[in-house]
Amino acid sequence: LGAYRKQLPSRSTCGRDRKTSAELRPVPYSRALIGLRKTTVLGQSLESYLLAINISSNMKKCVGNDVAALCVLPNEIVVPLAPNVDVTKLFFPEPDGVIRLKIVEAKNLENRDISFIRKGKSDPYCEIQVGSQFLKTKTIDNDLNPVWNEYFEAVVDQAHGQKLRIEVFDEDQGQDEELGRLSIELKDIQTKGSIDTWLPLEACKHGDLHLKATWMNLSKEKRHLEKQEWESEWLQADKPIHPALLMVYVDSVSDLPYPKAKLEPSPFIEVTLGKNSQRTPVKVKTVNPLYQSKFLFFVRHPEGQELKFEAIDDGTRKTLGSLTIPLTQLIKEPQL
Repeated sequence: LGAYRKQLPSRSTCGRDRKTSAELRPVPYSRALIGLRKTTVLGQSLESYLLAINISSNMKKCVGNDVAALCVLPNEIVVPLAPNVDVTKLFFPEPDGVIRLKIVEAKNLENRDISFIRKGKSDPYCEIQVGSQFLKTKTIDNDLNPVWNEYFEAVVDQAHGQKLRIEVFDEDQGQDEELGRLSIELKDIQTKGSIDTWLPLEACKHGDLHLKATWMNLSKEKRHLEKQEWESEWLQADKPIHPALLMVYVDSVSDLPYPKAKLEPSPFIEVTLGKNSQRTPVKVKTVNPLYQSKFLFFVRHPEGQELKFEAIDDGTRKTLGSLTIPLTQLIKEPQL
């Protein structure tokens, strides 16, 4: 990272300067309000700018998610230094574990909805970040002591050096206001195994958040899948709690067909398990794309589910080929 400075060459201009004079008239107060509509922001009308706020906000979130995925641990650049080396494990290291999280409730939150024309209470919700994964609770309307009781799961690639971050916001029609935040070292949760505690919110005058978190280690033994022991609380969760994690690594594809005569494809691979689909980047104009992409899927019931791979041309959207693997076949493999 850095910056460079370039000196612009000097230039001279010549010509005539023309000026015209016009009578200056005061603008009445009643017309001044109408004139505000002609205010421009970055070359566009204020009205158009305000209408684009929601689109801009969504775009910023999408870009932010992509940037976060590149910036968080344990992203690495893999460079093979010797021939005949299997770099799969280098490109696709196993995660440290899975964190199960319950956002229980909050109390004594700040009220940000007080104004001259409105006397309500904050409408709080929580945003949770684990690495590049972002999760969100529902919004509780008009409540400074909200009860969520919502459950979440997140994969932790590397516990050391990363934090569980939670922000509480007040949902508004315009921009949501922050009511406080907190962070916990994931390594502490891994060491303790589980926590159930009230924590004070930071960056606010007052407010506390009640949360529960449990650390789950990964296992390759089939008996752990068949005899999954959970606390009764997790079994009663409002969202499905998964006993297994499926890790998929897409390395490359060779000899893809042409979607049209003399039209080289720009393929990507769509990986689907149940209703969850993920995709590789697009590789431009090649029938032998190299992806080296990894994917993670939570699995509820392996029986009866299939993992589907579909090669799709980005230009024509035609399917170039597909592959389906039953999960029951994977379970039979040693060191599944």
